[in-house]
Amino acid sequence: MLRDLTTLRTFEDIRLFYFKYKDSPEFSLLGVSLLILVGVIIVWKGIMPQTHDWFSVQDEIKATKERITQLQTNQSLITGISQTQLDKDYAAAATALPYQKDYGGMIESIDGATSVSNMERNDYSIEVGNLSTKSAQLSPQTTITVKVSLQGDAAKLQKFLAQLTKELPLSEVVSIEYNDSAVNIEVNFFYKYLSPSTKFPYTDPIRVLSQSHQKLLRDLIKWKDEQSSLNTPNFLPTETATPSGI
Repeated sequence: MLRDLTTLRTFEDIRLFYFKYKDSPEFSLLGVSLLILVGVIIVWKGIMPQTHDWFSVQDEIKATKERITQLQTNQSLITGISQTQLDKDYAAAATALPYQKDYGGMIESIDGATSVSNMERNDYSIEVGNLSTKSAQLSPQTTITVKVSLQGDAAKLQKFLAQLTKELPLSEVVSIEYNDSAVNIEVNFFYKYLSPSTKFPYTDPIRVLSQSHQKLLRDLIKWKDEQSSLNTPNFLPTETATPSGI
């Protein structure tokens, strides 16, 4: 039978082959095998892709529903936030940890602590570092060192250090050299580089500040308001001078 299969060329050959072997067990087995093979091909080429597409559609529907739920949650959270308070929180955080090297803010912090403590500032130096924008982005260094020379007694120095911890931007005293009212202090000011191209997907969940972070932010706002009140000059009303002889 297998030898005859290899000789099939025309329709007449197939017809003779059928009538010759149609009642044999081998022909029945061949027919069943062909049916199974055709069924497997139909399932593999027709049903399986459709099933895969169906599951893909269901996964996309599920992901879309999850995004919609997250967007609704974000919208509810944003709706409950005061825009005024949000702007104030952002301003305090950006002042405490600037997104760039805030040299002016560093000098203002030192001068503010110097003024409150009644010390005298003699000189200061700043380690500027590389000013290249590309290098600044790639650099892991997020501190700027400022060295300050002051004049004052120990009590004023303690007051200076206490006030400096409340000044913004945030800083850390690295070393202190005290000798006969002459003080040399090394201070590290912190900053955090933020790329202008930074984007946050709108489908991501909005992160809510923890209680400890909220307390820290309230302290920063309080310190910022205190600095504003200290830097605001207090003008007293003056009397209008009257020319003599009138």
